[in-house]
Amino acid sequence: MCGRPWWDGQGWDFGPIPQKLPKPKSEEWITRLQEILALEKLSKVQYERDSSKYHTPMPYMMVIPQEDNHIRWISQLFSGYGVPPDEKTFVHQQQ
Repeated sequence: MCGRPWWDGQGWDFGPIPQKLPKPKSEEWITRLQEILALEKLSKVQYERDSSKYHTPMPYMMVIPQEDNHIRWISQLFSGYGVPPDEKTFVHQQQ
């Protein structure tokens, strides 16, 4: 894709997320990032259920690893910010 070697054989490799980042100044931004993390987790669960229920590997075999990457990267952002990823509040509001 685009002539760049992003695939490392296990996941997309866009470089490391720093372990220390300045905490975002906007609480709204943090809240929205928590909402995104919750949605990524919900999406992954839904895709796994659909794939299992309907015995359909595609497109799930491509999408589920992408969700894993998103969850890992967003979690690393929270870790770098020193902020807990408290997405549970959003998940319960959506159910």
